Amino acid sequence: ATCSVVYDFLEKFCGVRWFGPGEVGLCHPSGKTLAVKCENVNIRRKPAFMWRWSYPILSASKSMDNLYEKPSPREMRLFSLRVKAGGEKYSCTHSFYGYYDRFWQKNPKNEKAFEESHPEYFAQGYEGQPPQLCYSSDAVARQVANDAIEYFNGKSRHLPALGDYVGLEPMDVENYCKCDKCVSMIDETTGKQFSNGRTSGYWFNFVNKVAKEVGKECPDKFVSALAYSSHAYVPKDMRLEPNVSVQMCLHARGWHSPRTKENDLKLYREWMKEGEGKRRFYLWNYYCFPALSGQ
Repeated sequence: ATCSVVYDFLEKFCGVRWFGPGEVGLCHPSGKTLAVKCENVNIRRKPAFMWRWSYPILSASKSMDNLYEKPSPREMRLFSLRVKAGGEKYSCTHSFYGYYDRFWQKNPKNEKAFEESHPEYFAQGYEGQPPQLCYSSDAVARQVANDAIEYFNGKSRHLPALGDYVGLEPMDVENYCKCDKCVSMIDETTGKQFSNGRTSGYWFNFVNKVAKEVGKECPDKFVSALAYSSHAYVPKDMRLEPNVSVQMCLHARGWHSPRTKENDLKLYREWMKEGEGKRRFYLWNYYCFPALSGQ
C-alpha cells in the first residue's frame, strides 16, 4: 500500500509517467525545483481489483527479448510496481505436472521428489506417461487435499499456492482419463467454442471434493480453480463449496468476433449468478490472442 501511495503521488501531483520499463519509458517534468500543491487533499481508496497481474511484467520471461531495449528483470519488476500490479497474494494455474515425479516413476533428474508409485492416480487408456490424472478418483482428491492442507499448515508446497489460495487446474491438454467413471461425467453436447462446458461437471466435481476436505481442516482458506477451456461454463446441477474461488478466462482482445464476445459474456454472467455476490472471483484476460496465434 505504501509503495502504491508513493507512485500515485508522483503521478497525480508531480507529473511523472511510466509508459514502459526502463529509462526509455519514464517521462517527467524537468526543472531545478519541485513545487507541489496538494492542500486539503485527503485521498482514501483501494483498488477495484484486489489482485492485478500482467504477464510477463512480474516474471522473468523470454518474451522480454521482444521489448524495446530488452529490459532487465529488475526493470520489469520496478515497472510492475509503478503501474500498481500485484496486490493480494493469489495463485491458480496448471497444478499437477509435479505429480509425475512424485507418483508416476522416479525421474533421474529429480530423484528426491519421488515418494511412491501410484499408477492408479493417473488417466487410464493411454500408452506411456498419461496426459492427465484420474479426476473421478477419490484417492486423487484425498492426495490433492492433503497437499493443500500441508501448505496451509506451513509444511511442504506441492501445488501452486500463495497466501490463502491453493490453485487447482488440470494439465493444459484435453486428453482426459478414459475409465468408465470419468467418461460418464463428460458432456459431449455442449458448445463448440474454445470456452465451453464439456468437462465442467467432471472437473468441478473434483474441485468440490478437494475443497470440502480442505474446508474441514482450514475453514478460512480457499482452493482456486480456472473456468477455462472445456470447463469454462458453470457446472450443471452442482453447487460449489463456499471455499472455491473461480478465475474466469476471457478472450478480451478477441471480442472483434461477435460469437466470442457473446460466449464470454454468457459464461461471465452465469458465474456471477452462481456466486450470488458471495464467491471470490478473479479474471484471466487474454491480451495476447489473436496476435500470438498469428506470429
